[in-house]
Amino acid sequence: MIQQNVSILAQLQTFLTQISPQDYSRPLPLLQAQPIGRQVRHCLEFYICFLESISKPNALLSYDKRKRDLRLETILEEAQAQVLFLQKQLQKQQIPLVELILESDAPQGKMRLVSSTERELLYLLEHTVHHLAILRLSAQCYFPYIEFAGDFGVAYATQKNEAESNASKSNC
Repeated sequence: MIQQNVSILAQLQTFLTQISPQDYSRPLPLLQAQPIGRQVRHCLEFYICFLESISKPNALLSYDKRKRDLRLETILEEAQAQVLFLQKQLQKQQIPLVELILESDAPQGKMRLVSSTERELLYLLEHTVHHLAILRLSAQCYFPYIEFAGDFGVAYATQKNEAESNASKSNC
């Protein structure tokens, strides 16, 4: 699961190397006048929150209470540097496969749930893919100079389903 997260961050980094600093921080109507950098900041902060939480004994994991760093939203170079840092952290750390307590501010009130590092790595992966899809749609609308791999922002289950569907069609 760690390598899949490193790979999805590499896809994000490829995107970041293509977008201009001005476009990265430009408010877009499609994103309710928010910059594309807000989507990036959001993803990066979830990884930061996860890594900080598992580095503390008996720590509570709360994505809702994560630190917000607006530099990641507005300064392209900061986001690029953070992606590289997170990839290195994921690769070098021995991520313990332990139980975590996840805290969330749900509509019905604060909730505490049992989770695990493996489950949260899967969540981070799927969460990031979802936001890559938003990045892709936004960039295709406003920044047609950016090129995307076919699987950028496409969920792994969708990729698998499409591959199986195409394979069964070719067997007819």
